[in-house]
Amino acid sequence: MHKSFTFHTLSKTSRLLKRIIILSLFGFICLFLYIMSSIALNQVKKAIEEQYIEDGKNLARTYAITFQNIITQAHLSLDMYANSDVINRGSTQEIAEWFAANSYIRPKNFLNAFYCDSSGELYTDSGKNVNVSDRDYYRAIMSGNYIYHLGSAVYSKTTGKKIIHVSRAVYTSSGELKGFVGGSIELASINKILASAQHANDIQPFILDKDGICISHPDEDALMTTFTPQEDEYKIYATANISKIGTTTFNSINEHGEKVHVFIERIKDCNWTAGVSILDKKIYETYTKLDHAKKVVFLIVIFAGILFYSFTNIVLSVLRKRYESTLKRDPLTELLTRQHLEIEATKQLEQNPDGNFVLIEADFTGFKFINRNYGEKTGNETLITFANELKDLCFVYGGIAARGYADHFYYFNQINSLAKFMATFRISQENIERIATKGKYPFSPKYGISFMTPQKEDDINSGKKSIAQLIGEASMAKQSIKNNNDQAYAVFNTNMAKRILQEQRIEQTMEKALARGEFFVVYQPKINLTTDKIIGAEALVRWNSPELGFLTPDKFIPLFESNGFIKKLDFAVYEMVFKFLRSQLDKNQPVVPISINMSRSHVNTQTFMKEFLKRIEKYDIPKNLIEIEILERSVANEKPILQEITKELHKHGFTVAMDDFGNGESSLTMLNSVPIDVLKFDQNFLKNNADSEKTEQFITSLMKMAQQLQKKTVFEGVETEEQRDFLKSINCDSVQGYFYSKPLLEEDFVKFLKEHS
Repeated sequence: MHKSFTFHTLSKTSRLLKRIIILSLFGFICLFLYIMSSIALNQVKKAIEEQYIEDGKNLARTYAITFQNIITQAHLSLDMYANSDVINRGSTQEIAEWFAANSYIRPKNFLNAFYCDSSGELYTDSGKNVNVSDRDYYRAIMSGNYIYHLGSAVYSKTTGKKIIHVSRAVYTSSGELKGFVGGSIELASINKILASAQHANDIQPFILDKDGICISHPDEDALMTTFTPQEDEYKIYATANISKIGTTTFNSINEHGEKVHVFIERIKDCNWTAGVSILDKKIYETYTKLDHAKKVVFLIVIFAGILFYSFTNIVLSVLRKRYESTLKRDPLTELLTRQHLEIEATKQLEQNPDGNFVLIEADFTGFKFINRNYGEKTGNETLITFANELKDLCFVYGGIAARGYADHFYYFNQINSLAKFMATFRISQENIERIATKGKYPFSPKYGISFMTPQKEDDINSGKKSIAQLIGEASMAKQSIKNNNDQAYAVFNTNMAKRILQEQRIEQTMEKALARGEFFVVYQPKINLTTDKIIGAEALVRWNSPELGFLTPDKFIPLFESNGFIKKLDFAVYEMVFKFLRSQLDKNQPVVPISINMSRSHVNTQTFMKEFLKRIEKYDIPKNLIEIEILERSVANEKPILQEITKELHKHGFTVAMDDFGNGESSLTMLNSVPIDVLKFDQNFLKNNADSEKTEQFITSLMKMAQQLQKKTVFEGVETEEQRDFLKSINCDSVQGYFYSKPLLEEDFVKFLKEHS
């Protein structure tokens, strides 16, 4: 019994020891796995906290950049006003009248634009006049210490709204300070722009001026106020104090007593501060989820071990990436937000200062029309379609793409060669154009392109540029083609900036120039090749501006055609021609038929004919003395309209000529459908190898075709005896050009008439 008992006891002890060892080993393994999982989760927690801090700083930096861009754009707009001749040279009364007459050029983000003279009398472009000599921004500018000044928030004396003033000093030609131009920006509009970058309700952006007064805040009641936390330990972080700190981060409480994490960034070029307040519960909610995950991992680790540990890390990584993406992505298109593109692009520019970079800005012609007529859903589908093409571009060629406000898109990339990039861009642009035009709701993208390259002489793209500067240049390039339906993209250059400024100056003065009689007519004689006698003349318009100098038609006609002013100018030219003919007839002086140009902008036949005939009857001009010239490309593009107008002109006894024939896309069918009496051949035929055999054969065939169709023929740009003799040999009816006469002023043309009739 003793041996049996001993053996049995040892056996039970052995099994117990084995169980203890196994359980201890299993418990050790579980404890080890729990510790490892806790370490991993704590690392994730630390990484999320670091990312949270970085994202907060980036958000504050984003709002600072956004507000800085608002002020930069305002400075550029004020430069346009300040560089105007009337601002530099005019009297206060003349400047006030100019502002009132040109309110349409006011930038979109200005509530109003104004001029203030040295005495403090301020004149707005809405026609209002107030005295602001008691305002800080007046005293600051007139002290002579500022060229640009950003004023604190005030209630507008003219509208009563909460605004800030952006001002720019204006000087006389001798360098004396005469006053300043400026614009008021409504605080509500700044709120709207910053709201587009707001990512969640728990995140509140704000802008403070140098005294801690709130300029922008989601709660409009907070505007133009300061804030001091109620609890003593946080009172050091009153807005009046933090506006003087600079870039930093700290913990505080908001107006509701909730704990917040605050990130602030000093706004460049001014003593103002941008910031973002994020509720602490946002990060604590993440921590709570992680703590729950830790407990779950501990329980599951007993059964799954390392496998689930690895899986948990993967899931947490995905969650962290999703958390990060909500702060960076446009929710509709899933592209980057413009603000985050600016942050990423700035990093690339700083990391590669000697690299080649490109920035493209794009929007759609007629996007508002799509939204208004087909609904927001269709508009969103259009945006998504274009965004997907940008994603493909990024996938194939690299770079980053973003969506800004409404239909504004951006693409940024480092490139090897400008020429290679443009070749690639044209292929992508043509592909997008096909997709855009073949869809159910066609849209037409417009692109502006700007480059940054290493420093080179005589290269406008060289030298360091900020992302804000690249975007500004691309926007200006796109603006230059907004009225050009034939051009889808433009690349920024310095001439473009000068041309846009020149066009703005032309548009500012064109109405007054017409009223003051600055436009005048010159006449270029048409000579019969058989008799060498004058048989007619073409009326051509010129502009002699006291402000802009002498302008040839190529400097203003294309602009007037795009903005519609050409219709007014056409009728002004008709008046001058009819007056001249009436004067000649009344004096029994010789007259010949005068050709006048009709712009393709006259799309309403009845309106055109009514106004045209009214002037013909007013001066009692015989119909055989007037010939109307239409451009060949007008016939090709507006065939039904030209058919109707030509029919009406013939009905009333007028002759119709097609100008620049052979320089467009007209055909025999087109000539038959739009009955033309006279074909005027473009002078480029003579300039481009006029002595070559092929050119002569081509001109001869054109002339035979015209004769077979029983059309009169006129050749423009005849400058040499050889050209005249060649055209005479192929039976061209008449010519005009410097060989016979340049365009003549009215008095010189009268002499020419007498000598060559």
